[in-house]
Amino acid sequence: MVDSDNRGELDHGTAFTQRPALDFFSEHFDAELALNTPGLVPPDPTAQPLDNVDKCRSILPPEIPESLHNAGPKRMASEASKQKALSFKERASRLADKIQDSCHISLERVTNYVKPGPIKQLLGRWLEAGVRVRVVTRHSRGVRGTATGLLTAYDRYMNVVLKDVEEHYTVRIRVERPRQRSAVHDIMNQQSSLMSLSVKESGQPIPGLGNNVESSCNSSSHVADNSSSHPLSVPSTEPSSSTLHRSNYFSQSAAITGIEKQQQKQQLKNLNSGSRAALVVYRPNLTSADDDPVEPGELGIVAVKQIKHAFCQDHRKRRLAQIFIKGDNIVLISQDSEYDRVQPSQRPRASVGALR
Repeated sequence: MVDSDNRGELDHGTAFTQRPALDFFSEHFDAELALNTPGLVPPDPTAQPLDNVDKCRSILPPEIPESLHNAGPKRMASEASKQKALSFKERASRLADKIQDSCHISLERVTNYVKPGPIKQLLGRWLEAGVRVRVVTRHSRGVRGTATGLLTAYDRYMNVVLKDVEEHYTVRIRVERPRQRSAVHDIMNQQSSLMSLSVKESGQPIPGLGNNVESSCNSSSHVADNSSSHPLSVPSTEPSSSTLHRSNYFSQSAAITGIEKQQQKQQLKNLNSGSRAALVVYRPNLTSADDDPVEPGELGIVAVKQIKHAFCQDHRKRRLAQIFIKGDNIVLISQDSEYDRVQPSQRPRASVGALR
């Protein structure tokens, strides 16, 4: 049974006494009481329940501040603020482009900042006349080369810009050095003759060292056979009466006199400074050479180790359309003398561009 105002009904069919707490359209409606009242049916039973309370704003009247009718202006104000921010961003971008375009400083303005003096008087005259200049450049080890071109711009720090440049410069490269003969080879030839001779008995002079040097070999040592193998070959490891062991050879051999030692040392000092020779002794009873350096007076074959590479200056040439030379690397600036001999009609004209 439905009441006259269609405000609710009871499923028992009995008359329903109207109460404001159970009236769905009353401001005193009590939702908790309506939920706990059995048989109370809402005015529109076919209405679907909403997912959350926020969706109830769509059914609120305009008098309520929380209704969607009152939320519309705020949304419009938010969109207006977004449009304002976007327009401000576009304006800032246009202003940045304008500032960037104004940063193009002409070369004439750069040269105008130079105070009166030798730089402005000399370079300014060459710039106005459109002559070619020769700039001598340097690096950390000395003069690098020269650059000849048309003077286009300069500043107070003596930085210059040249056009139509022809540059001659040097580069330090590593090359192979040819082997050079030195005095050590003569000593090596003298010492090598000792290995091809037989050791005489005690009291006999050793050939190749002169009469001032006598052998002090032990009397128990024997003379090597003349038909032995090459002096640098390795003898048998077993002791033999016809073979002189390395220890006995070096311990019992006569020493070179002090005069000959001084002569050999003097020859070593007179070596070419570029060869950087190093002494190495090849002993007769070893399969490979000992790398330990020895005194010049020690018996043995003396060889030479030389450096195979060296550094030299390679001269190069190139042509460039434009070049910037920093003032710290400039040694000298002068007018090109070859340019003066060219006819005025054939001389290139200076063109002033823009420097960023």
